[in-house]
Amino acid sequence: MGYDNYLFSKEYVDEYEGISYLGEDIIRDEVIKLKLVQDTLQRMGKTFLFTYAPSKPHIFPDKIPAVLRPYSGQKTNNYTTFKRLSDSLNIKQLDCNALFISMRHTNPNTIIAKQGFHWSLYGSLLAADTLLKYIERERKIDMPELVITKMKYSDTARSSDNDIATCTNLIFPITRETFCYPDFRFSIGDTKTKPKTIFIGDSFIWQWVYQGVLDNTTTDWEYWYYFGRVYNKKNLDNDPIPMENYDWPKALLNTDCVIVVFTPMNIGRFNEKGMFIEKMYNYFYPKKVQAG
Repeated sequence: MGYDNYLFSKEYVDEYEGISYLGEDIIRDEVIKLKLVQDTLQRMGKTFLFTYAPSKPHIFPDKIPAVLRPYSGQKTNNYTTFKRLSDSLNIKQLDCNALFISMRHTNPNTIIAKQGFHWSLYGSLLAADTLLKYIERERKIDMPELVITKMKYSDTARSSDNDIATCTNLIFPITRETFCYPDFRFSIGDTKTKPKTIFIGDSFIWQWVYQGVLDNTTTDWEYWYYFGRVYNKKNLDNDPIPMENYDWPKALLNTDCVIVVFTPMNIGRFNEKGMFIEKMYNYFYPKKVQAG
């Protein structure tokens, strides 16, 4: 528990503080591989985008408890290094972490709850709207628009908005806060274009799944959860497909967009052999792998 009853996960704070820093050499190697993967997908006519989901310690650093900040003030972490090196190689990026940092004092509604890990349900809609506009510009198409029709508020958390607090298993609530749960719809018409899209990433994508963002803005979608399991419209209520049993290169050939979404804490896993950068690089550039 941090200041003003903000709850934090140690792993997220460790990334922010640089405790879990991979080092510039390792991150540079992954970014170079990612650049090659992006350029290959673009030559195939695919829209590629790396999206940073927000990280609570980056947005509310003043709320972090002192016990989790032994190196307070250290600025070198996986997020800042990965973003800087990706910028230098012109990797397509959408930085929702920076967006949420900028909204902390300007948006009156809860974008990340005191009691939660993830962007709030309201915050996820803001991120989705930003993502849709980006894809529209990149592909020069007119996609369904996310329209908020009415703002509603509640002091009862829904879905993942209090997922850290739920983990504590306490009888009484740790704190009370006001959540924003707006009514919204998607403007869908004959002139709108819905691209086929593959989402690769962590649990921040689940809010988009259950709020209907993927169903209403794509003709077909797949969610490659940590590049380990494949979810789609048909198997959400059943068992997902293990990635090792899935022909993912064929799926890449048949999609329009590849949207990667990870919170900064998970950047520390990008050099693992089973993660998407390593797998895709090894597939597209086998000769380079053998030479290395």
